[in-house]
Amino acid sequence: MTPAIFIYFVAIIVEGCRAPSCFSKIKFDPTK
Repeated sequence: MTPAIFIYFVAIIVEGCRAPSCFSKIKFDPTK
C-alpha cells in the first residue's frame, strides 16, 4: 500500500467518523 493510498484511506475513515453520511458513500459499515 502506497503512502498516498494509506493517507487517503485514513482521511476517508476520519471523514466518516465526523460525518456519518460519508459511511454509506464509501460503503463502510460503522457497526462492524
